[in-house]
Amino acid sequence: KDGTFIGQPSTLFTNGIFLPERAKYDLAKVRWLGGQADTSVLFGRKELGIKSAEEFAKLKEKLFVALPQITDQRSAPIVIFLRLMGVDHKIITGYGSSGDMRAAIVRGEINATADSLPGYFAAVRPLVAQGIVVPLGQAGIVKGGQIVRDPRLSDIPTYTEILVKLKGPEITKTLDYRAMELVSSINGLIRGWIYPPGVPDEVFEATAAAFDKVLHDPEMLKVFEKSVGYMPIHLNAAEAQEVANKIVEDSK
Repeated sequence: KDGTFIGQPSTLFTNGIFLPERAKYDLAKVRWLGGQADTSVLFGRKELGIKSAEEFAKLKEKLFVALPQITDQRSAPIVIFLRLMGVDHKIITGYGSSGDMRAAIVRGEINATADSLPGYFAAVRPLVAQGIVVPLGQAGIVKGGQIVRDPRLSDIPTYTEILVKLKGPEITKTLDYRAMELVSSINGLIRGWIYPPGVPDEVFEATAAAFDKVLHDPEMLKVFEKSVGYMPIHLNAAEAQEVANKIVEDSK
């Protein structure tokens, strides 16, 4: 609690909300130093004959969707989305990595899968350019308390907007839709840095300011963009905390 330990958890929310017996912490008391807004993208083979998930009604074949595991933070929004859309599909787990799943879709073993934002820019976009796959939808990021399109992928609709467009606004009142919003929000704050409760305010503020300074450093941003192909969307401590607080509140 002296500020020398900084966490960068990937399962903080999923364990805290869905597997509380594993969590030895109170989500509401975790303090966020900052974070990065990230989305994930569902994509399918071009042979499906559709340009996005908005055209799922035109599907003439079953979707075989490879995902890391059903409860994975990237997978959960897709599992609920497909169920709400009423699409004939089967979730396939067991592939070792995103690279394995991309190789499987190229081979035609599956016809849909998903990837993180770094994976999409580095490895999926070339497949889109080659005409092998098409993006179907994205989880989105949280802005102003709402799930919106990640501006770095502004041409790909979010699962939430697709559902509202095709199923009508009444869908937003269902438990499944609210669950999908929740897990999509979690996915949007998958990269962040936290302090445990009890760290002195002056230590927290100094560390949060240092994070903010580094993550806006022009040289760092230049290296980041060159490495991954896009600019990060940084959330300062207050912005990350606001997203985290909403996730905790919506999970009750």
